[in-house]
Amino acid sequence: MPTNEYSIKFSLWKMREFILTNKAYGIVKLEESELHEVLYPLVGDGTIVKLVLGGVVWEIYQI
Repeated sequence: MPTNEYSIKFSLWKMREFILTNKAYGIVKLEESELHEVLYPLVGDGTIVKLVLGGVVWEIYQI
């Protein structure tokens, strides 16, 4: 990942795998589309931003 002002970067797949493999959450099934629905409003209000590299908006989220 490129170095920029956002130190935390993640993809939907990485976040999903983290949740599914962390027993503290107790979640055994989670679709990427469900995560997208939760993250979309956070992108809209500027809480998180998507990575833009070379004019392309990537499905990589940054905090």
